[in-house]
Amino acid sequence: INAEYMGKSSWVRKMMKSNKNAIIAIQTLRHSILSCALMASSSLMLLAFMLGTLSKNEGERLQHLAVSFDPFAWSAISVHLKLCILCMDALMAFGMSLQSLRDHTHVSYMVYFDEEDPEHETRFMQASYVLQRGTLSWMVAVRMYHIMFPLTMWLFGSSFFVFTSLLQIPFLYSVDFMHIKQKTELPLVDAVE
Repeated sequence: INAEYMGKSSWVRKMMKSNKNAIIAIQTLRHSILSCALMASSSLMLLAFMLGTLSKNEGERLQHLAVSFDPFAWSAISVHLKLCILCMDALMAFGMSLQSLRDHTHVSYMVYFDEEDPEHETRFMQASYVLQRGTLSWMVAVRMYHIMFPLTMWLFGSSFFVFTSLLQIPFLYSVDFMHIKQKTELPLVDAVE
């Protein structure tokens, strides 16, 4: 996380150095804003679907469908409890995506400044802080989406939940701890005449 924060801070400093970089900054932030909006709308759609599933008729249909997977762990209360936990996860993903959207929008306005402004360093620190906060919100929202998959499998039984959780561990480890491979020197080849 710290490397990403440092990278974003240096990016903000470079974009705020001169107004020549304004188009690049706005386009980059626009892409971030669009991805935040997509995540927020998809989590809201999933939340609406799950709330519709919590209704009595749909919950009973889901219960009858999933009894074949795990007949001992299914009751009406457990189905509703699992769906409520899924709804809370989707609501958290929605809230974090919205916070990230808000922060990226604010940074897009903070990038513009007067080059003669005596408070340039203060404005840079503010923009850097808001962008870092938006990045952290984005990371939490993505985590909520990653958690949603094992929780969905939990509806069909605890063995599916454990299996998908174990499948996600190497993936999340590789995302969190990306190792930079050492570059190897390639031998120079003489040009063929």
